[in-house]
Amino acid sequence: ELFFEGGEVVYAESTFVNENLPEVLYDLGKINETTLKKIHEIGGTNQSVGKVPVEKGVITTKDLWLASRQQVESIVFNLFAFMEGGFCFLSGNIDQDKVVRLSMNTQNMIMEGLRRVDERALYMRDISSLDSVPVLSDQRGQKLDEHEEMLVDLIREGRSNVKEILRRS
Repeated sequence: ELFFEGGEVVYAESTFVNENLPEVLYDLGKINETTLKKIHEIGGTNQSVGKVPVEKGVITTKDLWLASRQQVESIVFNLFAFMEGGFCFLSGNIDQDKVVRLSMNTQNMIMEGLRRVDERALYMRDISSLDSVPVLSDQRGQKLDEHEEMLVDLIREGRSNVKEILRRS
């Protein structure tokens, strides 16, 4: 579900597990796998799932805001992957405690979503699945910067699939 205020996306909810707040916190590297499992065991609402780790000092309020913003953007961008579906508009009041102020307006989010669809199609031509485990070739290329070297090191380990490498990078 997307929630709009004044034509701008201010909140989103999803039933997809990878778009839940704990998963977003994990993907951002703000919590580890053990903490993720504990949060899933405890359960609760989206608000309590964020509130408890802040109260326990596991994450900061800034981490929670960043994850909430990332969650909303992820939900919006992931909608562009659907090739068909239905929708409806309902008018109502929005719970102001759920509102997340994003750095992009709706028009920019649409343009970014379309760009990501195009980019993903290009990448997926070479990478058949996010479950694939990449292997380095023997070829030497150009000099890599620090971030590229870190990515190569993740691949060099040879244990992680593409999805995990993306998450860790």
